[in-house]
Amino acid sequence: MINNADPGGHRDPAGGEGPAGRARPTGRRAALRHRGPRAAPPPVAHLSDQRAAVLDRLRRHPDGARISELAEESGLHANTLREHLDALAADGYVERRRAAPRGRGRPAWIYAAGDSAGPATPHADPRLRDYAGLAMSLASILRRVSTDVERDGLAAGVEWGRNLAREHRGTGTPEQRLVQLLTELGFAPTLRGDGVSLRQCPLIDAARTYPDVVCTVHRGIVRGALAEFGGDPHASTLTAFAEPDACRLEITPVRPRDNPGGTDSGCGCGGQGPAGAPQDPA
Repeated sequence: MINNADPGGHRDPAGGEGPAGRARPTGRRAALRHRGPRAAPPPVAHLSDQRAAVLDRLRRHPDGARISELAEESGLHANTLREHLDALAADGYVERRRAAPRGRGRPAWIYAAGDSAGPATPHADPRLRDYAGLAMSLASILRRVSTDVERDGLAAGVEWGRNLAREHRGTGTPEQRLVQLLTELGFAPTLRGDGVSLRQCPLIDAARTYPDVVCTVHRGIVRGALAEFGGDPHASTLTAFAEPDACRLEITPVRPRDNPGGTDSGCGCGGQGPAGAPQDPA
């Protein structure tokens, strides 16, 4: 029996390809088009990338958020956020109300995504979305010229993941921060059982055309981000197109030294869901 899981934790359900980088049979590749995550929607129409990112971040606060909270999470200056939020409010994407009074002074504004902002679906982050066409071309070239597609694709992903992680402003364990980052990038991670389902993919067209390259790059992104966050880069398993509507990510957390016997759900959350990953009731 052939095991399509490599030592690094990546399983290729399509059966892989030969050492010379030969393309898979058309039938198997076509089957992937009916399985796995959906495409991440583009940023909200008519909004700049940064303004759309502010709106996406606000959606994660169903009860609304103060500018100070958003500034701490995003790293943006309060004045910059205020400009974006006021513009979003003027366009009907955001509603605002006064917070309850606390002592002297005028209460702060609380901003919340309005009904016209659409469903709380993670949008494709421009850091990945804008490279969709380039990813397709690079995957094709890598297949033709690389003597080891797996090694080179993984190395590229690790470097990319480290760079993305350095820009991340979240908090929590390495595993929780990884889930937060994947949410920002548009992968729509959702807890299912003891793992995380990635229900969207910002590069889905490239992934379905060149799964051996693009899915390996995604695995490298996970490894690189985990390493940058202080986790174990080899303690993750990414199974491409593992579920009818998602790819599957499993993370073995680094246990805190002062709690060697603590419970664990397998997602680095000490028995609780990673921050930013909603629980799938199914």
